[in-house]
Amino acid sequence: MATLAPSLGRIFAERRRSLRLTQARVAGLIGTSQGAVSGFENGNPHALADGKVRELARVLELDLDSLGSETPTGAAGALSFCANGLCPTNDPYLVAGGLKLKPTFAVDPGPFCGCCGEPRAKECQNPMCGAPLREGLCCYRCGQAYVEAPDPARLVPDPLERELEVRRALNRELRGTS
Repeated sequence: MATLAPSLGRIFAERRRSLRLTQARVAGLIGTSQGAVSGFENGNPHALADGKVRELARVLELDLDSLGSETPTGAAGALSFCANGLCPTNDPYLVAGGLKLKPTFAVDPGPFCGCCGEPRAKECQNPMCGAPLREGLCCYRCGQAYVEAPDPARLVPDPLERELEVRRALNRELRGTS
């Protein structure tokens, strides 16, 4: 199990509730603390070790392998966006003196952005949230911006830095020919 999506914890929580089990009871069955189960269910994929996640799936009668490849409920028309702050598909806005980017949402256009080639995001990028997408600049649940604006220093090169880079390149070239 490389990385678990934060939304996986919600699936486990819903299944536990449907079986009418408490977090404490489940924690006792798999040999961990109730706090670890709670953390996992609330979106922290590192709250439980991989072995404990597998034990929890066994207790809750969930097929962990199919959960990894299965699309979440209602994902047939799921929104996605390009999370690359430099992608031209994201519209810039000035909000309270700062640059914010509004993603261009699309319904299942494919796994990669057609403009910049980066993977498209299908949920909030905050690892502790993972909420389904809704139109707007920020996640409705955690408030984090969907797309982080790039550092202004990366957008407009400093003329002095550019001059230094040209001189360094010239020096490298001269050292290579001497």
